Amino acid sequence: MQAFAIAEARAQFSSVLERVQAGEEVTITKGRKNEPIVVMIPYKTWMASKPKRRRLGMLSHWNLDVSVPKMSYEDLLRSSEEDVKELSHPEGGTSGISA
Repeated sequence: MQAFAIAEARAQFSSVLERVQAGEEVTITKGRKNEPIVVMIPYKTWMASKPKRRRLGMLSHWNLDVSVPKMSYEDLLRSSEEDVKELSHPEGGTSGISA
């Protein structure tokens, strides 16, 4: 990843864009400490990182869009277990049967 100060990036803007278009990530920095303020990435990389929007099959006439997060199979199982625990023991209680 190449880093440019603001003035340098402004002076070489065309070459900076060519680097980004070639697939390189470019950081723009500011100040004496060269603090990163912007990271430029190729558009295709950015689009690939966004969650895909999906239409719901039988509800598609309602124009609902749903974002589907990327998650591993283990994360999906873990979230399902937590949902089941929450449904079976609401508000931190046990089974709802008192002695």
